[in-house]
Amino acid sequence: MARKILIIITVCSYLSFLSLNEVYSFDSGLSSGDKIKNFEVSQVNRFAVRKDPFMAGLISSIMPGVGQIYAEDYTNGSLIILGDVLGKATLITLVITYTNKYSTANNDTVGWEDLNGGDKALLLSVSIIYLGFYIWNIIDAAKSARNYNSSNFKEPSLNLAIQAKDDYFKIGITKQF
Repeated sequence: MARKILIIITVCSYLSFLSLNEVYSFDSGLSSGDKIKNFEVSQVNRFAVRKDPFMAGLISSIMPGVGQIYAEDYTNGSLIILGDVLGKATLITLVITYTNKYSTANNDTVGWEDLNGGDKALLLSVSIIYLGFYIWNIIDAAKSARNYNSSNFKEPSLNLAIQAKDDYFKIGITKQF
């Protein structure tokens, strides 16, 4: 059993060394004082720059739709910006309408208790729909960045499968470039 564990550790160490060696390698034209050059062999589009999903979500939380544009999903970003403008315009219109409807000559402020049941339901439902849209926008921006990265970069992977029984020992290795 100790021999099997030693073989497994040796194979895993060797494979991790191989995968590290493929990403970072020396260019033969470099002198000994130069840095290790990182070759991005997995890059499909050589002009593409990786997009950070967290940054896309953060940008979209500040201004909805801009995170999608950062991730170069221009159609989705434009539609979300349009939806954001329409949602905010709807909320502002409702507030102005209810202020004009319920305000009196002596008091220009309208509180929640001043609204009737239908107006409360409408204002609450529009607010909940806009909040859902806002949260979905942030999640979609991060997804757009991940989709951008997966379409422009092939992620190399190394899969190792080990199966050890009393009478046999199997090792399976799959490498994707």
